[in-house]
Amino acid sequence: MKQKTEAQQGSIEQLIYEETERRLEIMQSDTYEFPKKMTRVDYGIIIASGLLLAVWLCSKWGKRFGITEDQITDMMLFAVPAALISIRAYYVIFNLGQYRNADGSLNWGAVFRYSDGGLAIYGGIISSVIVLLIFCKVRKINFLAFGDLGVHGLFIGQLVGRWGNFMNVEAYGAPTALPWRMCSESIAKELYS
Repeated sequence: MKQKTEAQQGSIEQLIYEETERRLEIMQSDTYEFPKKMTRVDYGIIIASGLLLAVWLCSKWGKRFGITEDQITDMMLFAVPAALISIRAYYVIFNLGQYRNADGSLNWGAVFRYSDGGLAIYGGIISSVIVLLIFCKVRKINFLAFGDLGVHGLFIGQLVGRWGNFMNVEAYGAPTALPWRMCSESIAKELYS
């Protein structure tokens, strides 16, 4: 039985390989045109839409958690600027080599150049938890209730934001023969170089 499973696995891998090769040939032909990446404005609109949808829905659901719309709005006034700083800071800290000059010093222009990409949601999550802790302490609000509500917003924002990643061809999985697979020149180059 195990040999049959290994044989089946081998045939699946062979199918994936053959399909990938076929797609690469099509992509390398003169008639194939690759989809263009989104502009930063398009990507920003998708991210902002996710944020606005999350805030709107959390405002509607807040009553169940004992949180008012005004408390959500007030907290967002602190959380969003902190998140904008921390999403970049987190990425830069964990990819510091990309931001060094030849002499080893930091290239501060590159560090602060958001337009080059390099953002990490983990930084935003960490800063949002810290902001929420401080906000709840100062306003005497139940942190766990607000956190429970906030997780719903995080999920919605991440769900919508992933469409931005998908459309920008920067979040994809391993090679597969499944019908919902993604393939582009940039993916092929990264996977097979």
